[in-house]
Amino acid sequence: MTGGIAHINKKEFTPLVEAVLESDDPKGTFDDYREKNWNIDKRHQVNSLREILVEAVAGCLNHDEFGISANAAVILREHMLLCSRVCDLDALVAALTDQVNERRIQPAKEAAITLAFFLSTRPPDRDLPRWDGSDPMASTSMLEDLDQHRLIRDVPIDSGYLHRISPATVESAIDALISNLNRKEYKRSSEWTVARECAKALGAIGYQRPELVSEAVPAIEKLLGKPDERQGWLVYALTSIGYTRPDLVPDDLASRLKKYSENGSLGPDWQLYYAAQVGHRKIGHAPIYLQEEGCDADSDLKPVVEKLFNFMLNRFPSGPEECIQAFVEIYRCRPDDLVSILSDELDLILQGNPRTYEFPDNFMRLLSELAGVDAADLKPILDRSDEIYRDHAKSHYWYENSLELHRRVAVQDEDLLPANLGDTVTEFVESEGRASVKTGVRRFLEEIGQLDDDLEAELQGPSIIGSIEKLVDSEEF
Repeated sequence: MTGGIAHINKKEFTPLVEAVLESDDPKGTFDDYREKNWNIDKRHQVNSLREILVEAVAGCLNHDEFGISANAAVILREHMLLCSRVCDLDALVAALTDQVNERRIQPAKEAAITLAFFLSTRPPDRDLPRWDGSDPMASTSMLEDLDQHRLIRDVPIDSGYLHRISPATVESAIDALISNLNRKEYKRSSEWTVARECAKALGAIGYQRPELVSEAVPAIEKLLGKPDERQGWLVYALTSIGYTRPDLVPDDLASRLKKYSENGSLGPDWQLYYAAQVGHRKIGHAPIYLQEEGCDADSDLKPVVEKLFNFMLNRFPSGPEECIQAFVEIYRCRPDDLVSILSDELDLILQGNPRTYEFPDNFMRLLSELAGVDAADLKPILDRSDEIYRDHAKSHYWYENSLELHRRVAVQDEDLLPANLGDTVTEFVESEGRASVKTGVRRFLEEIGQLDDDLEAELQGPSIIGSIEKLVDSEEF
């Protein structure tokens, strides 16, 4: 520790922390210890007192007072980043695991949720697809198209710290979560509070590390179809596991969920209804799986590409690198099949019928990446290059990426481009005012040897020195 309280041991703060955790508003009280006036030179440093406090909070897991142990779990997940800096994460997860297994409901429930946060592998929303291909600019789709729609409460929306925790500790935590999937509040209760949160945690872990929670699948299968509040989260867990590894979930799960989402209705099972709406699309939707399926010469490539396109519907630049990489590998294996599908998509864009407003920007970025692999196979698309520059209606990203596409092609073989493309681009830039687009034009024309001195000077614009000299020479100055 640094500063005037470096000598203080965290144990000396335990009574204070216990009082905070027993208060009516433990989260708000804890936040009051945040340093309000950040020093501008130390704005990234954490207050030493808060470090001591969060360590003391971690020591209150499994406390004799159930309210203290429950609130400790809440505080820890609310301050995950701070915990990751000052706490032993192995010991922390082990303590949370013990609390999940204890008989008291509220501490076990909060510990299960906190495990979901610390062990999560769920990608952030920006790296997940629009599951049904909906326009993300629609008024409600920002929520309705998420896999956690209507379930969003105490749910991890990003990855945790699984990579920093020992395999043995993670395995023990997962075993505890699985063993509590069938846990009621008490024998004759109809409440499944702890079980629901354990299913949530298993789903959060299963997104990108499905093999770790594969043993949960048979246990969850046995519980599906029962009329209780767990069902939505059980489906969430299964479909998260199936996102990357559909071979780990039942073969007919997607079709069953699709049928339910089409025929079901709002009612007592409303969480299950919403989980099924997206759940049947989640299975096998991960780029790494789609890459494998798309590279199979016997597979139907069109539905694979449709799913990959769903990663490209957000604002530019959109979609994880895994999506671009999947396209690249499919292009290497099946160039003719993929280019045929991409040509049809280009038709729709050039006709003014893109999937979403931002989709053309990401689509052109994809073509640019494919050109870097082997431009020759893109010939059917390159033959239509002139049409790209017929107006200035699209965003600067579209033109920047198209110019980079054509520059990469020219580097490999200029003969693949239309003979008059240089003249078309030169004419296009005469009425183009966006600086980033002009930069792309200059790089492309320079590559094909059609950048004369006058045009280069025009594209670069007046220099700062020239502007000053002009100002000095002016009568006004």
